[in-house]
Amino acid sequence: MDHLKFLIGSTITTLITYNILTRISNIYRIKESVLEKEKLKYLVNSIVFILLVTIVTAGLMITKNHLLRGIIVGFGSSFYALIIRE
Repeated sequence: MDHLKFLIGSTITTLITYNILTRISNIYRIKESVLEKEKLKYLVNSIVFILLVTIVTAGLMITKNHLLRGIIVGFGSSFYALIIRE
């Protein structure tokens, strides 16, 4: 049952977060020039990757709740997918 909670939490969180981040990314893509966009993308990707690794690792070490672990992994998956997509 715990694995099912983990799977449900991670799947739903991944879908919602990825959708929101994609929309935000598209807004920035439209508003900025190419050079500014590249600088911002590199900076944001670097910061997000460092924060992602820190948050996911800390979250998985702290919590024993499988649903919460799934949500943490879902956020991590969404950010990572967005970085890879860019």
